[in-house]
Amino acid sequence: MHTISKLIALTALAAGTVMISVAAPSQAQTERQAAQSGTVIVPPPAVCCTPAQQPVLTNASWTVKPPSAPVMNAVVVTNPNPGWHVPVQGAQWIANVANAGLGSHPGGPYVYTTTFCLCTVPKGLASFPAAMFLSILADNSFSARLNPPINPPFATGGPTAFINPTNVNVPASQFKPGLNTLEITVSNLPGSPTGLAVSGWIAGYFLQVPYGGHCPP
Repeated sequence: MHTISKLIALTALAAGTVMISVAAPSQAQTERQAAQSGTVIVPPPAVCCTPAQQPVLTNASWTVKPPSAPVMNAVVVTNPNPGWHVPVQGAQWIANVANAGLGSHPGGPYVYTTTFCLCTVPKGLASFPAAMFLSILADNSFSARLNPPINPPFATGGPTAFINPTNVNVPASQFKPGLNTLEITVSNLPGSPTGLAVSGWIAGYFLQVPYGGHCPP
């Protein structure tokens, strides 16, 4: 099914269901209320649960745990290896160091993660409406899973997973309400370049977390 059709289908699932969005008042509204009452009114947190499709792209917002090192922010690889496949526009090769595309780097697992927040099952729906498509490139091999350690890997590839992308659809059964974690473990051969590039999309009912807030576990 075409990605746009998938998103329309998700919206159609909610037909007949009343979705209520509680938005925080604007600063101007808050100031008027405060002036009229003589008190400071604290607006409620913004909560919105609507069907949408969002991109999944590797960039510096991901984290990575290299072999024998703590978790850190991933960095964009500034010198992609000539043998690496060019990722889809918008995605970038990432690693723990900017020069990971060339030279000698430690072997072992590099664990990359990113998160997103989904609402509970909307009233009137029998199942959790979510879908994800990913195109994965990795040097050398990879294992991808959603919400570990509860779920098993939904995709693996290698030892030359950097030549051609592995395209996968994530099973709907692996999603959950609240915080979801996408984890991709890249296994690198000792003394070789390493990196990860992912592109794709997530479709579902997204919870808009207020600035400074946290997605419920």
